[in-house]
Amino acid sequence: EMPGSGGYNTRKIIQAVENGELEEEILDRTVERILKVVFSYTDNRKAETVFDREKDHKAAADIETECAVLLGKRKKDLCTPLKKEQKVVYIGEFAKKPRYQGGGSSHINTDSVVSALETAVRKGRAVEYVKGFSSERDEMTEEELKQACEAAAGADAVVIFAGLPDSFESEGYDRNSMELPKCQNRLIEAVAEIQ
Repeated sequence: EMPGSGGYNTRKIIQAVENGELEEEILDRTVERILKVVFSYTDNRKAETVFDREKDHKAAADIETECAVLLGKRKKDLCTPLKKEQKVVYIGEFAKKPRYQGGGSSHINTDSVVSALETAVRKGRAVEYVKGFSSERDEMTEEELKQACEAAAGADAVVIFAGLPDSFESEGYDRNSMELPKCQNRLIEAVAEIQ
């Protein structure tokens, strides 16, 4: 059961046993199956699990590097790899604050997160950053749009870090469409006209 029910189903189970709608033996067998899984884990857990966090982080970064693809307005405009001498602008708050996990209980405590912007700076790339839009809501001010367009006009290449805010998806409900937030679509269209 998902957390946050306030014990709703627990009360229903107790009531079902008390009313005779659910045999206590069936409940016991169900609980026993769950406990077998729990005890199997605790009985077989290795005492000394060692993680090489630096090695794992490097492996994750290598995998991401192999998977990243940047496309231009037309299929033939494959833009990777970006050249070090290019003047590049990163637009979108996700460049600075990456969203790399879904909503709800998929959230994990990570050991290390390095943003695309931070990586570019570490590698000595001449990258300009413009917020463009919020990473938390479907919001963008006219000033943010103007700044993004001005930065795009002066750049050799533009990378827009589009994506979904937490509020757009979760395990508790389904999305109605695959659309990006409206403000991001607006920004992408405006920048595409410039570039």
